[in-house]
Amino acid sequence: MVGQGLALLVATLPALGLGFPDMQSRQHPARPRVQNASASWRAPSPTEEEAIRARLRWILENPGPENPPGGNPWYDDGSYGPLLLRLAWHTSALYSPDEDPRGGSNGATMRFHPEIDYHDNRGLELARTILLPVKEEHPDISYSDLWILAGYEAVEALHGPRIEMAWGRVDATADQAPEICPPAERFPDWDDSSTTVREKFGRMGFNDRDIVALIGAHTVGKAHPENMGEHFLRLLSA
Repeated sequence: MVGQGLALLVATLPALGLGFPDMQSRQHPARPRVQNASASWRAPSPTEEEAIRARLRWILENPGPENPPGGNPWYDDGSYGPLLLRLAWHTSALYSPDEDPRGGSNGATMRFHPEIDYHDNRGLELARTILLPVKEEHPDISYSDLWILAGYEAVEALHGPRIEMAWGRVDATADQAPEICPPAERFPDWDDSSTTVREKFGRMGFNDRDIVALIGAHTVGKAHPENMGEHFLRLLSA
């Protein structure tokens, strides 16, 4: 099930989750701080982490009528792996180290408007929904950490390597969303030139090889027409 696109994308995921260590060393002007919505946040113990990972593996490998209610057991050939991989990427993809708002996985801002309504995030409400039981069972972990860990488990379930987790992302609150949700324009558009794509991904430090990996990873899973714009459908029918 895993293709070369996934194998190449794996190399970029740890950097996405950690916020790119090489960029963390840069000097930035002061920016709005993301406050944790849960004052009781703490990193899970190794035993707890393994329990969370096991629960995530069960969820991604068991789509069906109860996961979520009314679900399709044949979703992406019986695996939520591609969907959770997409969630981890899309919650990270709007990161920009030198712009306000900075964006990125920290904050899990996709839960709020306007980011929740971005065209490129269509279909990810399913990913967020199927992860809610894990959040309910482990309320001390943040959505931000949970979404990234789910992406890591998806990689492993799709026969990629295990990616070690660095905990510590915090959740934004709804009242912070208007100020910290990143703009949708940071997503590459379907008809962007190679120069524009390089500019949009280059802001995160990606080179051409990384960009090819990210684009190739769109072959993981199936295309879902209900989540695609008219321009994509015209392209597929041409």
